[in-house]
Amino acid sequence: MYKYEKPLVLELEDIAEGIYAASGDEETGGDNGGNGGEGGGEGGTEEPVVDYENDADCWVPSYWEVQRVSSNPSDSFVIYTIKGVHKTNLKHISSKQRVSVQLSSAGYTEAISQEYPVTSNGTTVEFTREKLGDAYHSGDEFTVNIRFSCPPEVAAELRVLGVTIYCTHAENVQGGFD
Repeated sequence: MYKYEKPLVLELEDIAEGIYAASGDEETGGDNGGNGGEGGGEGGTEEPVVDYENDADCWVPSYWEVQRVSSNPSDSFVIYTIKGVHKTNLKHISSKQRVSVQLSSAGYTEAISQEYPVTSNGTTVEFTREKLGDAYHSGDEFTVNIRFSCPPEVAAELRVLGVTIYCTHAENVQGGFD
């Protein structure tokens, strides 16, 4: 066990930036630059660069078909449920999620959801969940139904090929992102 020594912290404007105080314990700083043991200080491993606007590694998406009506010429449609679960091992605030759904065909006439406005662009439809302060180490999840109206021949064949959820990280109370 190490003896704790309270660090002396001085504030000098315009002199230094990003200095971390440590008690001298080598695992938490000490001779490694006060920056986390082996990976800290000079020559340590670099942190991966995270795109805080479009991080696609935070959410686990899933989808399934709910209903398909392809025999009615005046009202053929397909309904899919899209679900996202935020990974529980991540500690950041997710302020917005942009959900991109890839389809097998662009032959649908309308894509709508009761939960969020949906935008369409060929074989991709998207919706965005905004102004949320959740997903911080919580396993946050959402479920959305999207109804694709289309001619009967398209309704018989339309499939969701994949879903990508892009996470926008928000600053935490300490002014950082993670």
